[in-house]
Amino acid sequence: SRRPRAAEREQGVVDRELAGHVFFKVAAFTFGGGLAILAFVQDQVVNQLQWLSPREFLDGLALGQLTPGPVVMLAAFVGYRVGGLWGSVVSGAAIFLPSFVLMLSVACPCSSASGGSRG
Repeated sequence: SRRPRAAEREQGVVDRELAGHVFFKVAAFTFGGGLAILAFVQDQVVNQLQWLSPREFLDGLALGQLTPGPVVMLAAFVGYRVGGLWGSVVSGAAIFLPSFVLMLSVACPCSSASGGSRG
């Protein structure tokens, strides 16, 4: 197998970063649960960025429906298509990050407030 040139490696890194940014934005600015964000994901990855064809998007969605967490699986699928294994990891993590940060920001003050009133 041939080794990728420096420009191809750099493009892969840029694609992974962009995929992470896209899925972070999707998770941060859409509400209503996993299936509610599918239209936004489709608009981004099929219509605007043209990373997938409409058929590939549906294939990824169908693959995600076979597992728990179809939107996370779809994000990992798109990330894999864009940036390989690391693209998949970045996209999957990016779609979780906004809700994780939000829950931490709410849980930490709540747990310290409730811990002081038990005494």
